[in-house]
Amino acid sequence: MQVLRHEAEAAPGEDPELTAMTNPIRASTWEEVLWQECQPVVGTPSLSRLRSEMEQVGFPPIRITLDQDRETLDFDLHRSGEVNNLDKEQTLRRLITGFRAAGFGVGFTELCIVDVNSTSLTGTTLVGPLDEVCERGAPLVGP
Repeated sequence: MQVLRHEAEAAPGEDPELTAMTNPIRASTWEEVLWQECQPVVGTPSLSRLRSEMEQVGFPPIRITLDQDRETLDFDLHRSGEVNNLDKEQTLRRLITGFRAAGFGVGFTELCIVDVNSTSLTGTTLVGPLDEVCERGAPLVGP
C-alpha cells in the first residue's frame, strides 16, 4: 500500500515548516499508517462532536462546513497557545486524532491543511477513508 502526500518547497521568505504543513501530499511512512490505524474512530461522523473534539485537541472551530457533495468538509480553526508550538507532524496527528474521535475515519491521506498562520489553520478533508468514499460513497454525517 502506498499513500501519497506532497512536500512543497518554500518560496523565498516563507517559513519552510508552514509551507510543508500546507502541502501535506507525499508518501506516508509505514509508521504513520500504523499510528493512524491505532487512533480509534468513535461512532459515526458528527459535526457537533467534531466541534467539541477540535476544542479538546486545542483547535477551537471558527468555521466547519460540509460541502454540497457531502464528501468533503472544509474547516477554519483557531490556533493559539500550545498548538502554536506544534510542528507539522504534531499538528497533523492532533487533527487526525480529533477527527477520528468525532467519527471521521480520516488520516494522513484524506486531510489537507490549506493555510496556516499565527492565529488560524484552514483545511479540507474527505469525510471518510479515501477508498471507502471512492467505492461506496461518503458516509452520512450527522449534525
